[in-house]
Amino acid sequence: NFSTIETQQRNRMSFLFSFELSHAGKRIVLKATESEIVVIPIKRSFAKAAYLKLSEVFAVNKLFYKKKFCVDVSAVFINKEKGTEKIIQFQCDNEEQCDLLVDQMQHIIARVPLNEPIPRRKVLILVNPYGGTKKAPKIFKKIVKPMFDKAGVPYVHKETEYAGHARDIAHNLDLNDYTSIVSISGDGLFNEIVNGLATREEGIEAVSSFPLGLIPGGTSNGLCKSIGHISPMVATLNVLKGMKSRFDLMKVTQKDKDPIYGFLSLTTGLIADIDIESEKMRWAGEARMTLMGVVRITNLRKYSLRIWYKLASEHPAQLHDEVAFPGDPGARGWKKMEGKFVTAVAASVPWLSNDHLICPYSYHSDGCIDLVVMDESASSRNILSWMLKPEAAKHVGAPPVKYVKVSALRIEPLEERGIFNIDGEALENLQTDVVVLPRAGTIFIHPDFESFLWDLADLPSDGINTHNAIHVDDASAHDVEHRADSVSIAMEGEEEQQEQQEKKEGKEQPATPDNNSLEEFADDEEGIRDDDVDEDDDDEEGDEEDEQVDELTAATKEMVV
Repeated sequence: NFSTIETQQRNRMSFLFSFELSHAGKRIVLKATESEIVVIPIKRSFAKAAYLKLSEVFAVNKLFYKKKFCVDVSAVFINKEKGTEKIIQFQCDNEEQCDLLVDQMQHIIARVPLNEPIPRRKVLILVNPYGGTKKAPKIFKKIVKPMFDKAGVPYVHKETEYAGHARDIAHNLDLNDYTSIVSISGDGLFNEIVNGLATREEGIEAVSSFPLGLIPGGTSNGLCKSIGHISPMVATLNVLKGMKSRFDLMKVTQKDKDPIYGFLSLTTGLIADIDIESEKMRWAGEARMTLMGVVRITNLRKYSLRIWYKLASEHPAQLHDEVAFPGDPGARGWKKMEGKFVTAVAASVPWLSNDHLICPYSYHSDGCIDLVVMDESASSRNILSWMLKPEAAKHVGAPPVKYVKVSALRIEPLEERGIFNIDGEALENLQTDVVVLPRAGTIFIHPDFESFLWDLADLPSDGINTHNAIHVDDASAHDVEHRADSVSIAMEGEEEQQEQQEKKEGKEQPATPDNNSLEEFADDEEGIRDDDVDEDDDDEEGDEEDEQVDELTAATKEMVV
C-alpha cells in the first residue's frame, strides 16, 4: 500500500531492501535506498513516514532486548556546531529476520555489494595528551572509543610521549599492519604524521596512498574547521564512514635543508609572531592567540621582504612538476612584490583556526596556494577592527591587503629579524621556497565537502581585492548543512486525496512538515534513545576551565574595543 507520492517516486528511487517489523511498538515497513533508511507506517494513525540519512549511521548491531530480537542503529544527528548520538531500535519478528537485516544494513552503510565481504579495517589512533587544551585523552575515552567499539572497527590506541614521536611512528610503521592513521589532536600532531609518511622510502606516495583521519583535540584545529569536522563526534563519524578525499600539500624548502611538508599554512610576520610567541601562554587555552594578538598588534612590527610568486591561473601545478625558481635555468612567469610588510600567509585551506577565516576562496584540494600579504600601510587600528570578527574575513578587499592564488612562491627575508611558521612549527628566517603538491594526501571527510564552491577561472587573477566573485559569507559556508533536503514520503494515498478534496472545499489545513526525521518519529523512549555520549557533557573541572577561558577572552576583546 504505497502512498501516492511514494508511487510517483518509485521509478527514481531504488530500494535496496524492504522489511516489515516494529518500531516504537508500532508496525512499520523499513526500506533503504542508497542514501537513506525510510520508515513507512502501516496504520493510518501515523500520517507521515520518516527517514534517516545513511551518512549519519555508523553502526548496526543485533541484541536480545525484552524477550525480542532487536536491531540497534547508531547514528549521529548533526546540528550546527555539534553532533548528538542517538540509537534507533527496531524489533524483529524472529532471529533470522534480525540477522538478515543486520547483515544487509552493515553492507549498505559500508557501501559494499551484498554478495561481497566487507573489507577489513584496522586503525592506529594517536593521541597527544599534552597538546593544546589537553582534552585529547578525554575525547578518546568518552567519544572515539565508544563509537569505534559500536562500529566494530579494530584499533590500536597510542599516546605520544615526546615532540616528534608521531613523526617517528609514521616513518617506521609497517603500513601493512593498518589501514589508516587517525590523530586526536590539533594541527601539529597531524603535521608530524604527514612528514613522517612523506620522508619514508616511498616518498610522497605514502601520504597519497595511506588514508589519514583528524579528530579535533587541539587549540586551533584549522584543518578540521576547513573540512567540516566541526566537533570530535562529527569527525569520528566521518572517519568511521570511511569516505575519503584528496587534500593539497605544500612542499617547503629552505636553503641546504631537507624539505618540510605542510597542509595548513606557511606564515611570516605578524601571524607567525602571534602563533610562536603565544606558546608560552598555553595556560590560556584558545584565548592565547587573542592575548598575544593584542600585544603584537598594538606594538606592530614591519618586515622587509621580497616575495616571488606564480599565478595558478597561468601556471597550474602538477604533482610531480619540477619548479624552476628565480635565478634557476628556465625560470619564467614569476611576479614580484618587494617592500615592508606586516605579514605574509601562504595557505592551503580557508581557516587558520576555529574562528580565523584567512583565505575565503581557498579549498583543501583546489591545487592552489592562497597567498595573502599585508603591506606596511596597514595600521594597528585596521588590524584590530579585523581581529574583532576574524571569521568574517574583513581583511579581504582592504587596500593594504593583496590576495592571489598561486602555484609556487618564494619569500626572501631582507633583514635578520623575523621567523617562519609552518603548521604551528617554527622555522629559521631564511629564503623559503614553497610549491603546491595538488591532491597529494588522502583524508577522511564528509561527502558534502567533495565539491568546489567556485572555479579558479571565476576569480580575478591580478588579486582578489574586492568581493567580485562570491560573497565571503558564501565562501565561509564550508560548514555545510549536513542534513540537506531529502526524500519525503507523504501520507497514504487515501488520506492525501481527502486532504486535496478539503482544500478544494476551502477548508483550512494545519501545517505539516514535508520531511520527518527519525529523530522526531517516536513519541516515547522505546524507539529512539540518547546514548551515553554527549559532546556537551564534561566534568566540573573542565567546565570551570572553559568558563575561565571564556571570561578571559571576553575581557580581552573588551580591552581591544
